[in-house]
Formats: sequence, C-alpha cells, structure tokens
Amino acid sequence: MTQQSYPFEGGSRLASMGATWFVSYAYHDKVDPTHRNWERVSTAQNRIGQYNSTSRYHDAWLKKILEMNPANLNKNTIGLSAQEVRCMAQKLLEGPTGRLRSFEEMLRFVQDDMERKKAEMAQLQAQGKERSATFKQYLADKLFYQRVLALYDKHGLL
Repeated sequence: MTQQSYPFEGGSRLASMGATWFVSYAYHDKVDPTHRNWERVSTAQNRIGQYNSTSRYHDAWLKKILEMNPANLNKNTIGLSAQEVRCMAQKLLEGPTGRLRSFEEMLRFVQDDMERKKAEMAQLQAQGKERSATFKQYLADKLFYQRVLALYDKHGLL
C-alpha cells in the first residue's frame, strides 16, 4: 500500500506523521502540556523526531489542515474530532497574540458583567427584593468577579 502524500511542500513528511497527530502534538508542545492524545499511537517517539525536524513547515501545515476535509480529519486513532483538530490548529496559528486577545475579551466581559450585576442589584434593592434568588445570584456573581479581578491585579494583569 502506498502512503498518502499531501500536495504541498513537506506534505509527504506530514503524511508520515499524520495531520491529526501533528496538530495534537504541536498543541501539547506549544499550548497545553496536559493534552496527551498524541500519545495514543505506538510510534509517538518516531513521530516526535519528525516533528522536531520539520519546524519550518509547521505554520504552513496548520493553515492547510484548516482547509482539509473534516471527514478525513475524523479518521484518526487518537480520539479527536475534526472540529477539535481545527480548533487546536487555529489556536496554534494565533499563538500568544490570540491568547492575549482572548484574555482581554474575557477581562472586558468580567468588568462589564460586574457593572451590569451591580446596576441590577441596585434596582432590586430599591424594590426591596434583597432576599430574592435573582439578587442573591447577582451578589454571588459580583463577589466572584471581584475575586477574579483581585487575582488579576495581584499578578500584574490589570
């Protein structure tokens, strides 16, 4: 049986590793060291050697993988869906800049939602509804957000 090859530079090397395995290991290597699906193949150590020797292709491969047929990406033995593979590939392409953007979006959400909860609590308080389940939930959310923001501040993220 002839081994598949992809029609782009370094495609035969990617094919010998497996596109899904490559994304899984790169995600482990660059984003989340607790991600371990790549270990589910007996040839992982050989593939790591190939991965390390092909770094010049990695960004181009990730872009090509995002364009691949989901049915083909689903054909893997490491338990990842095409959607998971694509999500990991996208995060790898975004790199630290993408993570920073995600953090900034989350920070804005926390700050905005805390202000909304405070305003809603003030309205409920004015209506004498301090004992309502809604008021208590808003209070819990507000306290949680204050804790999160205090941790961000403590670590120099604000």
